[in-house]
Amino acid sequence: MSTAWTGPGDTAARGRGGEAAAAPAAPARPPCGPAGHGRGYWATLAAIGAVGGVLSGLFAIGGGILMVPLLMWLAHLGQRQAAATSLVAVIPAAAVSSATYLAHGEVSITGAALVAPGAVAGAVAGSHLLRRLPLAWLRWMFIAFIVANAVRLLTVAPERGHPFHLTAGVALGYVGLGLLVGTASGLFGIGGGIIAVPLLISGFAVSDLTAKGTALLVSIPASVAGTVTSRRSGLVDVRAGLVAGTAAAAASVPAVYAALVISPALSGILFAALLLAVAVQLVIKALPALRIPAVGHRAVAESQVSTSGDLALDLPRHQETSAPGAGADLPGTAWFPAIRKKEKTMGTVTTPDGTEIFYKDWGAGRPVVFSHGWPLTADAWDDQLFLLASSGYRAIAHDRRGGGRSGQPWDGNNLDTYADDLAAVIDALDLHDAVLVGHSTGGGEVARYIGRHGTSRVAKAVLLSAIPPLMLKTSANPEGQPLDVFDGLRASLTADRSQFYQDLSEPFYGANRDGSTVSQGLRDSFWLLSMTVGEKGAYDCIKAFSETDTTEDLKKFDVPTLIIHGDDDQIVPIAAAALKSAKIVPNATLKVYPGAPHGLAQTTAYKDTFNNDLLDFIKS
Repeated sequence: MSTAWTGPGDTAARGRGGEAAAAPAAPARPPCGPAGHGRGYWATLAAIGAVGGVLSGLFAIGGGILMVPLLMWLAHLGQRQAAATSLVAVIPAAAVSSATYLAHGEVSITGAALVAPGAVAGAVAGSHLLRRLPLAWLRWMFIAFIVANAVRLLTVAPERGHPFHLTAGVALGYVGLGLLVGTASGLFGIGGGIIAVPLLISGFAVSDLTAKGTALLVSIPASVAGTVTSRRSGLVDVRAGLVAGTAAAAASVPAVYAALVISPALSGILFAALLLAVAVQLVIKALPALRIPAVGHRAVAESQVSTSGDLALDLPRHQETSAPGAGADLPGTAWFPAIRKKEKTMGTVTTPDGTEIFYKDWGAGRPVVFSHGWPLTADAWDDQLFLLASSGYRAIAHDRRGGGRSGQPWDGNNLDTYADDLAAVIDALDLHDAVLVGHSTGGGEVARYIGRHGTSRVAKAVLLSAIPPLMLKTSANPEGQPLDVFDGLRASLTADRSQFYQDLSEPFYGANRDGSTVSQGLRDSFWLLSMTVGEKGAYDCIKAFSETDTTEDLKKFDVPTLIIHGDDDQIVPIAAAALKSAKIVPNATLKVYPGAPHGLAQTTAYKDTFNNDLLDFIKS
């Protein structure tokens, strides 16, 4: 078994003591996430929760219409993490709001019990239909429905004091209402309160107050189900959600009392205004469908509405969230859309921390998303991108932050952020049923993406010569490589970056093996792409790919996974990588290429074999 190569001057560069050229210490990175924030961060969360609580109490919309974009904009949470975290906040807000309405006799518990199961089932059905139905005409019908209800509320004030009479017909109507609420939530990203409240008022002669209280009660089990699902996927920031939820619950009480004292006419006007605002947002998102043809797996216009709950108000940032909802009033966002014209083959996505991520987007069909290895760029995948785009697939690859045509921020060069950047690209392009392909560090990026963001948008995964589960040698991972190896990489990188990359290309492609057919051109290409990567990003990435344990991420794989590795990989030896990953990933398929090097996908000796295996796996 070969061992990883450490670059020129191996012995001198490695040394942990008395080395000739010691590697500079990596700059300390501030803690990321809530643990790294002070009182201002928690105060911001509380303020965001208070806004959501007011909307919950007044309109029974769960608060997601503003809470999710505010969590992204002000609290700097990732897109899906914001959607999932807000579910935690919605639960206490909806519970307190509905309890307050209940205390004043304005909740139909029987009605809620009939609506809730249908809402949850409808949301699941809507999420599945979202991937299969041409939604343009459905969306316009839904807009017309919202506008019609808004006009009715503006012209006919809701009446209060009607008793609830349960008959077989009414019971069936409530179950049907639940199915409609859930399906619309899954299809259009509109939460249950937006639909249930006006329908309860107009269709069942329920007072506006009882309609709101009942809709809030219905939203609780749906939000709990969504939270449990997101928790399993590792998306929920429980502490942030509880802080926002506590503030939301407190703010919802005076909001409910305000709803109780305002007149039915004013209540109708306010709710109608909210409905019209939602209709305007839906029109904005639907208009591109009238002039831009469908591209890839779904039409462009279908990507402009979140599938996770209440339509979110636009804020000055280009982001879009589409975490799958589980029922009524699940929060979501619909940011200013990136309209993808058919002729556009590249672009950038701006992440929550302001970093621009470049991507290339070739062809049309089922999306296949490639994550490249260190220290390369998306162009390393050009052979595969060309092949797949020519074979009827939509092939997408991005430059990892720190290099290529993407931004080069000082911070964020770690596997968590790499995964979030990949999520930003997938979400912005609104990809579904995607096949994720990761090489080397890109394989770790794919694993961490699934660990952090789940597989709601993923159909299959491919790990090629990938770093998971852990490259570093530890007591629990004796097959790994000593820290000295990676210290040597850092020392060589900072001593003479250009020469380091020239030397690294040799073992990367196996050019140092007898009988090698690796061309000088391929090695020159490796050097050229590597030199576009900033030194800070390349330096930090060594720690990211060597010391990050992705074992728990691999355990979360629940899609067909193909693991390919060469048994002569001198960069990521197979014993600590593919052979272990194949035992961790449920039902994974392992293919070992005898004599193959680390960069086998670009070598003439193994490229065709890999391409054929990749196509066969995608088609299977």
